[in-house]
Amino acid sequence: MSEVNVTKVIVNNPICDILDPFVFTIEFEALNKLEADLEWKIFYISAVNNEGESNQDIELDNIYLGPIERGVMMFDYAVNPPDYKNMDADSVLGLQAILISANYKEKEFIRIAYYMNSFYKDIELREKPPVVPQYDKICRHIFVDNPRIVKFSIPWDSEERDEFKEFDKENEKIELLNFSKMKEENQSNSNITNQSTQDNILIPNGLNEYNPNNGNFNTAINNNMQNGMNSLNYIKNNEMPVDMDRCEIINENIKGISSITIDNKNMQ
Repeated sequence: MSEVNVTKVIVNNPICDILDPFVFTIEFEALNKLEADLEWKIFYISAVNNEGESNQDIELDNIYLGPIERGVMMFDYAVNPPDYKNMDADSVLGLQAILISANYKEKEFIRIAYYMNSFYKDIELREKPPVVPQYDKICRHIFVDNPRIVKFSIPWDSEERDEFKEFDKENEKIELLNFSKMKEENQSNSNITNQSTQDNILIPNGLNEYNPNNGNFNTAINNNMQNGMNSLNYIKNNEMPVDMDRCEIINENIKGISSITIDNKNMQ
């Protein structure tokens, strides 16, 4: 759906001398505030054949209009005609066209064209036109009743954000999938480590020297168990940082994705 609709175009001087400027009044409606300016261009199309195909397009002018707020806006657009002396003499007279083009972010979304006819005011000059055109005696007639309008579908601001969010969601799925696989691998490695630790538990030497007649039996047991726990903690503390670093990296990626998603929601 187009965010900008051209609602009215008025040709202020449909019949005039060809040396007079083209003057248009353009009205359009913006459904939402736009991030960028609108670009308007006017082309002079000479030597239009019967099939409506042009042989020469001349860009007369282009302007940027903004900032564009939501609502209806109107402006006058006047441009000078082309330099006829730089054109072929045969293309000055006859059927031609004037074209208005509206663009957003270098993409054209509507084109409005009017046919026009250039001819001599004097009947004798019409019947016998001079080899060198007499421009001050030529007038133009723009046919305002039958404009040719072509609309183009382009991505607007909201659609660009939707495309970004879809791309972001796909990345989030990939990151979460990788994190799940990483978590499974860590759990698997943890099980292997626990199993190997259980299989390789050593009986402290102090227990081999146990004497039933010694009253310090409980103290020896507690001391040796404490030493064993300290040893296991040391092993764990020296193994965990590798896996923790990997988890921290994944967590940072997930935080980054979450913040992007929040920003997108705020933009709506």
